[in-house]
Amino acid sequence: MNFSLKPVESLSVPYGSENSGLQALKIICAFLVVVIHTIGCMSHWAFGLTRVAVPLFFMVTGFFIPDASGLITTRRIKRMIIKLLWITIGAQLFYMAFYAVHSLVVDHAPPVDLWSIRAWIYNIVMGDKFGGHLWYLTSCLQALIVIWIATRARCERLLVWFIPVGLAVNLLFGSYAGLLGIGMTHHVVCRGVLSTALPCIMTGVVMRRMPLPRLSPSLVVAVVVCAALMLAEDNFVKIFNGDMIVMTMPLSILIFIMFVGMPVSAPLAFAGKTYATGIYIFHLAVMGVVKHIDGLEMHPALSVVTFALTLSILVAWRAISRTLTIKRAQTA
Repeated sequence: MNFSLKPVESLSVPYGSENSGLQALKIICAFLVVVIHTIGCMSHWAFGLTRVAVPLFFMVTGFFIPDASGLITTRRIKRMIIKLLWITIGAQLFYMAFYAVHSLVVDHAPPVDLWSIRAWIYNIVMGDKFGGHLWYLTSCLQALIVIWIATRARCERLLVWFIPVGLAVNLLFGSYAGLLGIGMTHHVVCRGVLSTALPCIMTGVVMRRMPLPRLSPSLVVAVVVCAALMLAEDNFVKIFNGDMIVMTMPLSILIFIMFVGMPVSAPLAFAGKTYATGIYIFHLAVMGVVKHIDGLEMHPALSVVTFALTLSILVAWRAISRTLTIKRAQTA
């Protein structure tokens, strides 16, 4: 295994391959994120399994960073930063508008945070002031900036150290902080660029640069065993102060390896590639509307309805956009 981030002879997946298995994994993770945000109306015994969703999203991002030689290049990172920056800005503006409408229509109060400098500064750093789940986009963007700076300074080999150090910080100041007598820690420490985004992204980078085992019965058994251990840890230790527990990353890595190169249906892979990010961004707004349907707010079906409706809206929007683009091209 090459942790130096020097050139490698071959990648685990050929350069330029979109990998249908990982694209399908993205749509599954998007559904798990929806479940996370509806956990209040569901049984908590299986909550631990949903913890893998966000680490897997980060790992997919890191997996596609290396070039054909397994190197991290500033040009590729810069393109990813610019693309994610526009997505983040668009998502933030959408949820600012959603916050304003909710404040005026539902709370019957002015949206004071929209013109609060303190709220804006906090949101730039954490990203979760107006849309609580948007911390993911902000942390991912910040992690890519750190990687870009390290690559320009020719010290990208140091980035690999964020994997053990960052994850240790996440556990010590997150889920296990209470048991260690540290107490509750602000999520800027246990849910941020250095303790979550960067370690998980760099895990994806390392896995792209190393040979990975093929899908096999033993791999499936390992996934099942890790999932059982994760459920036991989450239920018997009863830790709910953080997003990650000890078994989160082992299970995430095994699931990731299982999906790499897995043959999946073309529609599922297409859905992951095209709609997973949109579902992650817009599902809370959709949920904020549909949960007001009588009897649905605390019903387990809320997650399924939210996911299906968000996906349907995105599919319809894409179809309308494509139709308008074709008509404009025909009239030009």
